[in-house]
Amino acid sequence: MSASAAAADAERWLLALENFGIRPGLDRMSALLAALALPDRPTVHLVGTNGKTSTTLLCTAMLQRAGLRAGAYVSPHVESFADRIHVGGAPLTDAAFGGLAGEIRAAVATLPDGAGQFEALTAIALLAFARDGADVQVLEAGLGGRLDATNAVRSDVQVLTSVGLDHQRWLGDTVEEIALEKLAVVEPGGTLVLAPGLTPTVLALATGIAAERDATVVRAEAVPESAVRDPAVVGPFQRQNLGVALAATRAVLARVPHADRSVTDAALVGAGEDRLPIRGRLEVVGRQPLVVVDAAHNVQAARALLAAFDGVAQGRPTVAVVAFLDDKDPSGILALLAERCDSFVATTTDSPRALPAAAVARAARAHGATAHEAATPSQALALARAAAGPDGAVLVTGTTSLVRELHAPGAIANRSRF
Repeated sequence: MSASAAAADAERWLLALENFGIRPGLDRMSALLAALALPDRPTVHLVGTNGKTSTTLLCTAMLQRAGLRAGAYVSPHVESFADRIHVGGAPLTDAAFGGLAGEIRAAVATLPDGAGQFEALTAIALLAFARDGADVQVLEAGLGGRLDATNAVRSDVQVLTSVGLDHQRWLGDTVEEIALEKLAVVEPGGTLVLAPGLTPTVLALATGIAAERDATVVRAEAVPESAVRDPAVVGPFQRQNLGVALAATRAVLARVPHADRSVTDAALVGAGEDRLPIRGRLEVVGRQPLVVVDAAHNVQAARALLAAFDGVAQGRPTVAVVAFLDDKDPSGILALLAERCDSFVATTTDSPRALPAAAVARAARAHGATAHEAATPSQALALARAAAGPDGAVLVTGTTSLVRELHAPGAIANRSRF
């Protein structure tokens, strides 16, 4: 079987595992790890409502600048499942992904309770890092923390990037309940890195749990604007992510004897900047008009996006292309977008959970906005670009599945940077 055929077969298998559904618990993941018998390695575990993917990839880039071979595991993906797993600073190749997935598929077949999609992907990532000889692995939690598959792996450094209302069905109805689910990953004797901007209540919960588990607490700070090369591109939320990644990197370097601890903060931040833009995060993919895509899918993320967007858009009139999944309430996001965007093009995606375009358009109009409808993301983008004109801007946001479809080959004709 060719590398591309093996990767396609792996994708089909993983998509079929979606029928397994979300079944919180660590028993299946623990059984799979026992079957694989992988060696332990230093691990960074990131939890939070927003900022996890960017911070994971920035931290990995910094660790590599410090002389460590680092593996990164992020979710969800923009183009393919292989994009979730990075070794040596790059996503897995089709050949590597297909081969590793085949091994995990065989291991899952031996387990009485099988495995879900995210559990299988987590195992593929861990096996990839073992085969690559990674010095450290950086793992992004998929949902919450306490019962997330990544929590079956013992970590040395835990990172809380943010806490907001999202996934309440699984994590709880209040910020405090959600924070407790995420902070359950704190390990005895670990180092807990806390992002800036956490509420006093969440900070109190975090420091209390850390004290109970004899864990060290590190309060990260955003990298100052003067410390980045291009403040217009590296907006406030990415400067915060850089600061959190820097604190996590320093925590790892303190624990790994052969790391280059002499590396300066400036060099580490520079390595992080070199990793930007993160695909699907304030990513400029077109010019004339400016086209920016961002996978913001909750109010907290949308607020951070808009705080950074004007640094890129420079006041251009803006048309928003939006789509949402049915487990989200788009009203709060649309209310924020309506304050900045001149009009909307509502669409849907190929996700079975996507809201109909008509429902999204109605929600936008409820905030007094002008909203048009398009049957597909590509049609929505074409309408938005025509409405914006060469001197305007188009902001694409609402769900990762929208970003994914517009990243498909041929969807955007004049991508500026990938």
